[in-house]
Amino acid sequence: MHGAETRNDPTYLHPLRVAIRRHPNALPVLSTRPAYVPAMLGYGEHALGVLTAAGFTSQQAIDIVNCLGTFTIGHVLAEVGEPVGGATATDEELADLLGAYPRLAAAMSSYEYRPDEQYELGLKAMLAGFARLL
Repeated sequence: MHGAETRNDPTYLHPLRVAIRRHPNALPVLSTRPAYVPAMLGYGEHALGVLTAAGFTSQQAIDIVNCLGTFTIGHVLAEVGEPVGGATATDEELADLLGAYPRLAAAMSSYEYRPDEQYELGLKAMLAGFARLL
């Protein structure tokens, strides 16, 4: 998260997502501990400056930075994290389970996993919602 990478992404979230995807073994640490390293502290400093200059209070700005960072880390965890808690249902088991949920079964029958598009949808919705707070 240095140099040109940060200048091209005003939220810093895309470079963060790329870095975490590149190093998925860091996910357990990132998702459970504050990251007090210069790159993350620099991100926080910059983000707080942008948000407070836009009119958010310091408390709102920290909350927004936390929400966006948590969303990004959680999304990457869902993308590349190692499954825990036992085996995943087989296709047949899932089909049996979904029999009682017709709308969900219909949606899942044509579902295509698109993590990049899903991340962008969530990020844009969050940013738009935060903007409405001003």
